Amino acid sequence: KERLNTMLAENTGKSYDDEAVSAIARACAGSARDSLSIADMCASYAPGRLTYDDVNAVLGAADFSSVAKIVNFMFEGDAPSALSAVEEVLSTGKGVGTLCKDILTFLNNVAIAKLCKNARDILSLPDDRFSLLYGSAERAEGHAVLRATEIISACESDLKYALNGAITLETAVLKCAMPQADYNIDALIARVAAIESEVNSLKAGMPR
Repeated sequence: KERLNTMLAENTGKSYDDEAVSAIARACAGSARDSLSIADMCASYAPGRLTYDDVNAVLGAADFSSVAKIVNFMFEGDAPSALSAVEEVLSTGKGVGTLCKDILTFLNNVAIAKLCKNARDILSLPDDRFSLLYGSAERAEGHAVLRATEIISACESDLKYALNGAITLETAVLKCAMPQADYNIDALIARVAAIESEVNSLKAGMPR
């Protein structure tokens, strides 16, 4: 991070908060060229020292607390509120793909906060953001985090071919908030398997 901070400062003449540097690094997945591109945009965006919020604004990321609200409703199983929270963000003009990516990133960070003792150092988020994230991690079961991550990850892929991206994302969020739907399907499959087994046993005992 120190190396990236130095590189950005040398190329843009700007100083950056540590959280801002981490946000750029995560967005660029280690690409130095992409880092400099975003840094140049950030330098034009803000006149002074660049913050985490400045970088997120340039990246077009959804409001952190709004994403936390969506994820928390998902974990609580409150499907109507989760759907309303998604609609609220989209109504501001935020792109469906961007919001999906932001939810997925938040879920990944929740997993880190839940599993890693040094999560604060790894994530390098401002204190208020980390508190929101940690609160989500505390209220979520590990299985719920994994399940939601898989669903939203699949949604991100599906969006490439979706005719209506908003419906695709909203369906994924509803599925995350309704884990009982999975359990009902599992129970149905188990019942069908049991009936098939019973029928096969009866057939085996019937005279030819």
